[in-house]
Amino acid sequence: MKFSHQWLSGIVDLTGITPEEVGEKLTLHTAELEEIIDGDGGDKLFDIDNKSLTHRPDLMGHEGIARELGAIFGRKKTRPQPEVSIPDAGAAIEVDIQTDTCRRFCAVRINDVNIQPSEAKLQTRLENIGVKFISNFVDTTNLVMLELGQPMHVFDADKVNGKIIVRQAKAGEKLLALDEEEYELNEHDTVVADESGVLSIAGIMGGRASGVSENTKNVVFECANWDPVAVRKTSSRLGLRSESSMRYEKSLDPENCIRGLHRAIEMAGGTASGPVTDHYPLPQTTKSIDLNFDLVRARSGLNLSDQDIVTKLEALDFKVETKGGIAQVTVPTFRATKDIAIAEDLIEEVVRLSGFDQVPSILPALPLTPPHKNKLRELDWRVRDLLSARDYLEVYNYSFVPESDNDLLEDDQAVTVANPLSEEQAQLRRTLLSNFLKNLKSELRTHKSLKLFEIGKVFEKTSDVLPREIPRLGVLNAQMGGTAQGLFYDLKNNLSRLWSGLGLEVSYQPSSEKKPYGHNTQQADIFCGATLVGCIFTVHPQKNPVKKGNIAFAEIDLEPVLNCIQALDPGYCKLSAFPEILRDIAILVPERTMVSDLTNTAREAAPELKLFELFDEFSDKEKLGEGVKNLAFHLSFQSSEKTLDEAEIEHAFQNIIQALSQKHNAQLRQ
Repeated sequence: MKFSHQWLSGIVDLTGITPEEVGEKLTLHTAELEEIIDGDGGDKLFDIDNKSLTHRPDLMGHEGIARELGAIFGRKKTRPQPEVSIPDAGAAIEVDIQTDTCRRFCAVRINDVNIQPSEAKLQTRLENIGVKFISNFVDTTNLVMLELGQPMHVFDADKVNGKIIVRQAKAGEKLLALDEEEYELNEHDTVVADESGVLSIAGIMGGRASGVSENTKNVVFECANWDPVAVRKTSSRLGLRSESSMRYEKSLDPENCIRGLHRAIEMAGGTASGPVTDHYPLPQTTKSIDLNFDLVRARSGLNLSDQDIVTKLEALDFKVETKGGIAQVTVPTFRATKDIAIAEDLIEEVVRLSGFDQVPSILPALPLTPPHKNKLRELDWRVRDLLSARDYLEVYNYSFVPESDNDLLEDDQAVTVANPLSEEQAQLRRTLLSNFLKNLKSELRTHKSLKLFEIGKVFEKTSDVLPREIPRLGVLNAQMGGTAQGLFYDLKNNLSRLWSGLGLEVSYQPSSEKKPYGHNTQQADIFCGATLVGCIFTVHPQKNPVKKGNIAFAEIDLEPVLNCIQALDPGYCKLSAFPEILRDIAILVPERTMVSDLTNTAREAAPELKLFELFDEFSDKEKLGEGVKNLAFHLSFQSSEKTLDEAEIEHAFQNIIQALSQKHNAQLRQ
């Protein structure tokens, strides 16, 4: 939107202030200036970004911008009242208002007019702003709009049949508008009509038939105020946007209508033939806001005196009465339509007039309260880091599974989905293993072995409407060929690094409840102390979708793991500065001997033993005999006080062999 420097200078004293200074101050305090343009007649034009005026309908005319400049520079501004003579006698224009979308409607008739071109100075002024000059009376309505921000319209009075009727359009009514386009209206559009038909689309554009021409002898000036929502909807539906509609959409001040009408009569040089018709059903009420001076200083950070605050508000035409540190501020009507409503709006006025660059950059004094930590989320990331370090890849699977998942679990506790997207997503998964098995067949075609893990939720049926959500970790080892037993122990050893990284000691016990998808003799429960945290197993051959492939899987509940971690006593244990000595041992033991029992016995027999890790299991009736299995372990010896010599290592080693032999009937295999 363009504004003329010469026009502004006629409203506010800008003596000694360059256009560049005016533009800079407008951007800092009021609205964003895009550029300064050279106009005809030595004028300078300020092109202001329309979006920065969206909530300031009072700035849609030169008078509003001049008011701002007067407040910014502390200069005197004028708001002259039009000097016109309106007769009390005579016939007023009859107006019938039939819709509540008309907030105010003012009209007056002027007889014996002389339609001619406007004087050159006014033509140049309009052309600079980008408005086409037409004739003196039409140009007058545009000049009033550009000066006061109040749109107007002028009709040829002799083309108005009877009284003026403001109503909603009838479905199918058409109007040939001033832009030579015909528009079809409906019952949601507001129109100004006479007894014959539509004269104009309210707030948007007049009709061609009732327009002023060189043969016009009598005119009717209309100055109205329309509901902004109604104007915007009609303008949008018709694809018709005008200078008038753009302003009415912002919610204009209805108090400006009479002044605009008087200004048009003054500028056009005509004389009213009768009194002004003024339909104003709901006059705008005065809005008053209480403003605490201390609140202004606290919210803005500016060190302003009470009088400074009053002066800035009064410079913007607010009326201020003070009493005991409180100001009662009366909002002018041109700022009360949608802009100023609460005390904070007034504080904004004070701050922007003072300059946002004057607000001190001081951080508020607030307590530094650390944010609440999601312990379970932290555990998820620790698990990711530890498993990634062991070359495991993370996968993400859907939480949905097909009905065939029931065959895997062999029960009737399915959690069904009320509106599944497909048959493949008919249920919520109850084990992380489900989707792993679904995807493994294709993966093992290109990879001989896989190490994968997933952190996700499984769902358990409850008596409530919604199922219980359980956060779990699933860890999988899969390979083509090899032995299921070897894969089981490989997974178990990798998990030992996970438990060590989490600072937990776990034990493995025979499964109390055998899982139908687990191998009968290769599945165990995982305990942290007395707490069951998960299970480990190899997948039963009948549930294994990969021929000649082996799958080992561990499924761990993360909430019990987190509880065990939080129950730990975080004591400090100094790392040993002395080397560890490694040895291996292979023993023959009865087939049902538990590895956890062997581990406990070995550690009791030799305090120097730091690691007793199973890495191989082997059984063969012909070579080893009936009911016997071979177990192979890695042993690590280390002291925190000295370097262990060979004699000490041998002594500890023999103690372990003797204890295993006495308690578990173990035989050292040569």
